[in-house]
Amino acid sequence: MVALLKPKTFRDEPSVNEKYLQHSQHLDDYIISMRNGDLLAFFKVDGRTHDCASDRELVAWNDDLNTLIKSFGTDHVEVWSHEYHHQSKEYPDSEFTQFFPRYLDEYNRRLQTGSNQMVNDLYLTVLYRQIGDKTQKIPG
Repeated sequence: MVALLKPKTFRDEPSVNEKYLQHSQHLDDYIISMRNGDLLAFFKVDGRTHDCASDRELVAWNDDLNTLIKSFGTDHVEVWSHEYHHQSKEYPDSEFTQFFPRYLDEYNRRLQTGSNQMVNDLYLTVLYRQIGDKTQKIPG
């Protein structure tokens, strides 16, 4: 016979969210306030396709991104990227005015309808550590 845990035991254990993400409150839909006063924000990144871009465009995009990241040049900001690989049954909406791209899109839509497609979503996480010295960070 399997021994059952008392309900009190479950209440005493931290939830999975509290174990890995020690937050105190949601400030809005995208920003979370952490227990130590840090602010954490998550953004889903919509990108540009690089498949048809010229080398000059790729270099310009890379330089723009590097300049943006360098502007965060402070000890108080940390940036992470996360890739979420998941299954999707939706085919992306598209609109083409020319015949061949429209025909190719319709062909691909028929071919992929009902199939298991995998999608990669890119997320950007920004952590802002509050300005202050270590004495202000002592949990109380």
